[in-house]
Amino acid sequence: MRGLCRRTSVPSSAAPGATRCSTPVPPFSPLPPVGLPSSTSAPGRGPDTPHGSSRAGSVRCPVRTPRSTLTASGRRELAMWKRRKHARSGETLPLELCDLCGRTFPAGDAVIGHVADSSSAHPTDAWSDGLRRVTACCETHLDLIREMYRRRPFVEEELWAAKITRVLTSGPPVLSMVQLARRTGLHEPDIRRAIAWHNERHRRTGE
Repeated sequence: MRGLCRRTSVPSSAAPGATRCSTPVPPFSPLPPVGLPSSTSAPGRGPDTPHGSSRAGSVRCPVRTPRSTLTASGRRELAMWKRRKHARSGETLPLELCDLCGRTFPAGDAVIGHVADSSSAHPTDAWSDGLRRVTACCETHLDLIREMYRRRPFVEEELWAAKITRVLTSGPPVLSMVQLARRTGLHEPDIRRAIAWHNERHRRTGE
């Protein structure tokens, strides 16, 4: 107890060797433990920190918003709302044409698909040759269009003739078979077969 109290005289009734402190010992207050912050306080925010503010150096986790999924009826209601909004503003909506029934409707309601068609050659993309983009007003009409093209035969000579027609009607003129083969990506026998098929079809149908 040295350093905490000073010795004074002890009554005779006390035990031998005992001393009495005239200065009381202050209560012992241990240091707070060092470790993780309390679970009741958020990191970077003290009890006196107002809600919505954070201390310097704190990291705020982003709030994730759940992704909304619309059903078919929800998409139709959204499209109708957009049409009413554009109608109020006086804007003209782009229209699409159904390839089956011929009905016109807003472009946002179109059902788009691709079908195999040997008569289709893309104007600029050779990798899309043989595919035709079809538009329908509903899923039922799109299925009917696909069934129609599924029954149509896919003729390679017709596709090659479409490639040749695209080259002959666009770009610089073709002066030789070598140039035609280079620009169409076809071999000379394929070019001759395509020309023969085209001429025979023209003879039979008059097209």
